Amino acid sequence: MKKVLIIGAGASGLSCAKTLSDAGVACQILEARNRIGGRIWTLQASPAHNVELGAEFIHGAQKELIDLLEQHQLSFEDLLDHHLERKDSELKNISGFWEKVEKVNALLNPKIKKDRSMQDFLIAHRKKISTLKDLYVSYLEGFQAMDLHLAGEKGLAESEKKEVPELNGQSQFRPLPGYSSVMEGLFKDIQLSSTEIHFEHEVQQVLTNAKNPAVVALNLKKNKLQNFAAPFLVLALPVGVLKSSLYFDPPLPDLTQALRTVETGHALRITFQFKERFWESLSKKPVAFLHIDPREYFPTWWTQMPRRTPFLTAWQGGPKAFEISHLKESEQVQLALQTLSKITDLSFTALKKYYVNHFVHNWTLDPYARGAYSYVGVHEKTSWKRLQKPFHENIYLAGEALSEGADRGTVQGALKSGREAAEKILRRL
Repeated sequence: MKKVLIIGAGASGLSCAKTLSDAGVACQILEARNRIGGRIWTLQASPAHNVELGAEFIHGAQKELIDLLEQHQLSFEDLLDHHLERKDSELKNISGFWEKVEKVNALLNPKIKKDRSMQDFLIAHRKKISTLKDLYVSYLEGFQAMDLHLAGEKGLAESEKKEVPELNGQSQFRPLPGYSSVMEGLFKDIQLSSTEIHFEHEVQQVLTNAKNPAVVALNLKKNKLQNFAAPFLVLALPVGVLKSSLYFDPPLPDLTQALRTVETGHALRITFQFKERFWESLSKKPVAFLHIDPREYFPTWWTQMPRRTPFLTAWQGGPKAFEISHLKESEQVQLALQTLSKITDLSFTALKKYYVNHFVHNWTLDPYARGAYSYVGVHEKTSWKRLQKPFHENIYLAGEALSEGADRGTVQGALKSGREAAEKILRRL
C-alpha cells in the first residue's frame, strides 16, 4: 500500500505527486483518461503548429509555473495585448482595455456585509458604469467564464485586489511548445512506475469512514471494479466532477456545503485553421484580439501573435457557452463563423473558402471535467476556503478551485494547490 492515493493526473495531481516523491513518500495516481494533463491538452495541428484545446495562457509571472518552464528549458512568449472591436459598423481600437476593467473592479467591495451576485452589483452601480457595462460583462463572462447571477462580489473582489506579478513589465504569456509539454516535463520528473499510475481508472465511489480512505474505481480497459486504499487520499479533480460524479459513502456534509460556495465556469473555444491570415488586413497594427457585442455568440477571438500563423481562435464563456455546448459541433462552428463574418465584414461564403480545419473539445460535456474553470459564488455561511482543509483528517482536495487571488482558474493555481496539499500531508507524516 502506498502512503498517498491521488485521484487525477492533471496539473494539481502531478504537482502533488512531485512534491511527495521529492520527499521520498510513495504515492499512487488513478486517472480516468488515457493521458496526463486533465484540462490541459495540446494537439499537433500540423508539423509546424500546435493548438490548445484547453488552457493556453499564462496569467501572471507566478514563480510556480515560470520556474517549471525554465527548469525544463521550455520557452514562452509575451502575449500581444492589442484589441479591436466591431462597434457602430466600424472596427475600432480598444484603448486601455484593462484600465477600463480596473475602473469597475475598483467598485468591488471585499468586505461587503452581505454578499451579492455580480448581476446585483451591476444594477447597484449602473449609473457609474453605464458606458463600461458591456465591456465589463464581456470580461466577466468571457475571461472569468462567470454566470453573473451565480458569481459573488466578495469572491471576485478578493481575487481582483491581488497584484499580478510581472516579468519585465509583462504579465500575460503563452508557452511556445504547448502546455502539454509542461505537464510532460513534470510527469517525467516524478518517475512513476506502471504500478504507481493507472490510466483509464474512473473513480466512482469514495469510502470515507475507514482508517485508510478507499476508492472504488472502474478499470475501463477490463470493465472491472477495483479497490484502492491509502492512509491519505487526495482528490485532485475539477469542481464539476466533485459535485456531480463522485459518491461518498458515508456522505461528507462539510464537503457538500463547502462545494456549494464554488461554481464551475463554462467556456467553449474553437480554433480555426484558414488558408490565409485575412485578419491582418483589418488593422495597421498587429491583430491580437477581436471583439464584438457580448450578446453575440463567440464575441471574442484571438490570433497567435506575435507569431503569424493561419490559426484564429473563437471564444465563448459564461451561460452562452453552457447553452451552445449542447449543440452539434457543426452548429457551433456555424455560429462562430457567422460572428466572425460580422467582425471582419467578410461574407460567410468568403470565410468558408478560407476555411481549412477546426479543432474543438467540449469540456462542459466531458465527464471528467464538467466545465472549464471555477469561480467563487455568493458567500454563504461556509467559506470556499473550507476546501483547503482536510475532511475526515486524511482526505484532501487539490485543484485550481482551491487557489486564491489571481491564481484561481489557472494552471499555476492548480500546481500550487497540489504542492500545498502534499506539504500538509508531509507535516502529518
